[in-house]
Amino acid sequence: MLFDNDLNPGWVFISGNRARTTLRASEGELPAGGLLPGESITVILQLVLNNPLPQGLQITNWAEISNATDDSGNSQTKMSTPVRMVRTTIPTW
Repeated sequence: MLFDNDLNPGWVFISGNRARTTLRASEGELPAGGLLPGESITVILQLVLNNPLPQGLQITNWAEISNATDDSGNSQTKMSTPVRMVRTTIPTW
C-alpha cells in the first residue's frame, strides 16, 4: 500500500500505516462551532494498492479522533471517538 501526497492534500504521512490531517471550522472543514453530538462528516484518504493483490486478501480501514479543541484551542475532554471500520476482501477469480 502506498500513500501518495498528490492524492491527499492536507494529509501528512507519519510512518508505517499512519497518516493524519487536522480539520478546522475556521477553514470550512467542519461546521461553525464544530461537530455537535450525533453529527458526522466524511473525510477522504486515498491509498494506492499493489497490483496484483493476493487473492482473498482482507484490507481493514479504520480511523479515530485523536484529540479535539474548541475555537480557543482548549482541549475537549468530553468527546466520543467512534471508530469506523470498513473491511474489504479481494475476490478470488
